[in-house]
Amino acid sequence: MSYHLKQGDLIFYAPMQFHTQSTFEKISSSYLTINFKMNFNHADLLCNKIFSLKRDSYFIVTKLIEELSNDNLYSNDLSLCYLKQLIIQMLRLDNSYFHSKPTTHMQQTYENELLNDILLYIDNNIYEKISVSTLCDHFCISTSMLHSLFRKNMNNTAKNYINELKLSKSKELIRNSTHTLSEISEMLGFSSIHYFSKKFKSYFNISPTEYSKSIYN
Repeated sequence: MSYHLKQGDLIFYAPMQFHTQSTFEKISSSYLTINFKMNFNHADLLCNKIFSLKRDSYFIVTKLIEELSNDNLYSNDLSLCYLKQLIIQMLRLDNSYFHSKPTTHMQQTYENELLNDILLYIDNNIYEKISVSTLCDHFCISTSMLHSLFRKNMNNTAKNYINELKLSKSKELIRNSTHTLSEISEMLGFSSIHYFSKKFKSYFNISPTEYSKSIYN
């Protein structure tokens, strides 16, 4: 996946993530890359997303670069402080949108369009192994944003929605009676026929075998 950053944009790479960086030909530009270690269990809230720096965040980056560029007393400590402040601001900026109900028509429209695109993607790829991380990577959003979007608008989680759609599709395939249960399980990306049967019975209160027999009867 490729990302196009404009002036004032910022992106975090995941730990151990392979990446390359380049600029457009015949266009004079520069960028700064900083490597750092961070004891943080929610890297998905930051990684592989583009943040557009506002004035206060841009000021922090400027001060961070300034401290990294000199050997003054406690420059390393100040650099860490600025880096932590920048990360916290990005986390707040990223999560504040979906943690509160949109208050403007433009925000609501954006949210609706994003959700529609996600639902369409799931529907078009129902025969693939779709996960929360798959959706986050494809739409360049964090796990928390995805969960908030589904919780607010679907009263559901993305994971449950995917499973429910796959199970509904499996019911349709069983009715068509052109595939075995094992084939259907594999087609829809379930890890095993046993797992598929367990989820099917939990959702429909009947096993896929029993459901198949009921149709023939």
